[in-house]
Amino acid sequence: MRNLNLTENAAGRNPFTVPEGYFEDAATRIMASLPKQQPEQTVPAVTVKTEKITLFTRVKPYLYLAATICGLAFGVKVYEYQQRYFAEHQPTAAVQFTDEDIDKYVNEVCDFTMLDAQDIYAYATTGE
Repeated sequence: MRNLNLTENAAGRNPFTVPEGYFEDAATRIMASLPKQQPEQTVPAVTVKTEKITLFTRVKPYLYLAATICGLAFGVKVYEYQQRYFAEHQPTAAVQFTDEDIDKYVNEVCDFTMLDAQDIYAYATTGE
């Protein structure tokens, strides 16, 4: 079997060689192999279109800035209004529930979920 390790095969020498004088006349050989073309007689004039800068183009960043500032000011005003509204409309006293109201609510929830007392005890004791 042949040894595929290139560093051992080369043993400190460069295994690649180039014929003598190859790069000295490489440019002339490449130019000779290219097809002959006639140079164009006339070079077309290149016209560069310059975009006209309008007033709107110049003012556009300032309009964006003004719109952003107006949006922020509007947001602050809405926030202040909400704070003032909720401060004025706070309930004065907490709603008092009686034991009868609580029992009625629990019974309605149990009826809606179709649970009876035995199911509630089972859930409470097993921790499920």
